[in-house]
Parts: sequence; structure tokens; C-alpha cells
Amino acid sequence: MDVRMGPSLTLANYRERMDTLLHLEEAQMNIDIRKYDLSEAVMAQDGLFLNLDVPGLAEKRPSVLYGDSVYASVSGDPDGSMVEYQGFVHNVRLDSVSLKFAAHFHRIFVAGMKFSIRFSFSVRFSIDVGCWILS
Repeated sequence: MDVRMGPSLTLANYRERMDTLLHLEEAQMNIDIRKYDLSEAVMAQDGLFLNLDVPGLAEKRPSVLYGDSVYASVSGDPDGSMVEYQGFVHNVRLDSVSLKFAAHFHRIFVAGMKFSIRFSFSVRFSIDVGCWILS
């Protein structure tokens, strides 16, 4: 793919160009991680957390870190509302993650429920720091 970003890089346009590249990198990371979304995933209760097995996690595919967001919706939601609940990664193991959701989600959780899982990066901080450095 041939991407044109305008005139050659100069001291005058360096900040704007790097800012653009940082935001493009963030967008690409969010596109790439969607390849690892799960359907019909089952979570298991573990005290205050829900454990989710994540195929490929040991190989860092997907790369999931403490604090990353995971979104869950009930698979085959009968009322079609497809409510998506945001959870946060609290622990990363070799092949699973421990997640914590809002109290409402934990109240409706039933062992054996199947969920559609969507992964998301929590890269906002690193992108913000990169933009701050450029300013």
C-alpha cells in the first residue's frame, strides 16, 4: 500500500507528522486486535473475578495486559439488545485472564453462559504521552 503523507519530513512539519503517525498506529492496533475476538466464550467464576480462557495468549496473540478493556455481550441475546459490558483485565496468566466487570454484570452472570468477547487496547496513555512529548 502506497501511503502519501504530503511533503517530505522537515523540522517545520515534524510534530504534526509524528502526531498523525501516533494516531494511525493506535487505529491500526485497534483493528488488529479485533482478529482475536471470541464468540461462544465461557467464563468461570473465581472469587470476585471471571476467568476467560484466551487461545494464543501464551504466544502474545492477542497481547493482553493488565488494565486492558474487554467487552462482553451475551451470545445470541434473545431480546436483540446486544448490551455490551466493559470489563478490565486484572491478571494475565499463561492461557487465561481474570476480568472484573460492573456489579450488575456479575449479578446476572450464570456459570455456562456464552459470551461474545471483544478485545480492546488501553493505549490511550502511551499515545497521549507521545503527543505530549511532541508538543
